[in-house]
Amino acid sequence: MEFISIVDIIGTIAFAMSGALRAIEKEMDYYGVAVFGITTAVAGGTIRDILINKDLPVSLANPIYLIISILSAFFTSIA
Repeated sequence: MEFISIVDIIGTIAFAMSGALRAIEKEMDYYGVAVFGITTAVAGGTIRDILINKDLPVSLANPIYLIISILSAFFTSIA
């Protein structure tokens, strides 16, 4: 793996955890925690890809980012 890929995955985990923590503060259920985790984890990269006129955002082309954000939100909610 390249260094930038590792940093990208670490950032996805961090943002998913922060979104999940915010949803937990708002006393949402597991579905809400997952939605907040996914939204905060992939929204920034999706907006970036749209602004640079990329055909397909990376978060949609590579489902690993969604899987990582769901798992991070889940582990944050049970911890």
